Amino acid sequence: MINITSDLLAIASRLREIDGSYRVFYNNALDRFEIHNRDKPIFLSLCFVANELDNRVLDTARRTRKENFDEIEGEIDAHNLSIEMECINRLEQSNVRLGSMLEFASNANHDVVFTKPSGEWF
Repeated sequence: MINITSDLLAIASRLREIDGSYRVFYNNALDRFEIHNRDKPIFLSLCFVANELDNRVLDTARRTRKENFDEIEGEIDAHNLSIEMECINRLEQSNVRLGSMLEFASNANHDVVFTKPSGEWF
């Protein structure tokens, strides 16, 4: 990893103004910029897959400070809840469709042939 102490837009030094323990590194192996906390060297604070350091790094560093933890946690919880509700809705829709299919299949007035749609089954 390469320690970035100066850059064209002075992002590394401006980042230290936000939090004096932040240090910027470029990880050659993963081809990304990483922000590490000097107080906890093994702790990766932020990582960015970008060709250059820019103001997005500073914006993200400001937004993700520990003072904003409760707000961020609330956003994560709300997002996870929306995903869970979407999954529940899809499951309910699948159950309704399956019920309709079974009702149709139980009708003795016709033959039912199940075919495998391409790419939809294992």
